Amino acid sequence: LSQFDQLKQWFLTGDSDGDGCLTYEEFRSLFENEKLRVFFLRMGLDAHEAQALFLTVDADDSGSVDIDEFLFGVMRVSAGVKA
Repeated sequence: LSQFDQLKQWFLTGDSDGDGCLTYEEFRSLFENEKLRVFFLRMGLDAHEAQALFLTVDADDSGSVDIDEFLFGVMRVSAGVKA
């Protein structure tokens, strides 16, 4: 699977209430998964900075992120880290 497809899967895994958005609590709970932490480390992202990452990808400051904010935000942050 591509990085993008893997991110989609992680989003769906984290969306515990199935509302199509991740709250900070759902987002943070994703980082309890060792496989996700390793995946994010490979992207250059530190799981210890989950709150900062969440605030960065929450483009509309709604307090939750939809799948587009999550996918494009994480990819954008990852690209910036690698640049």
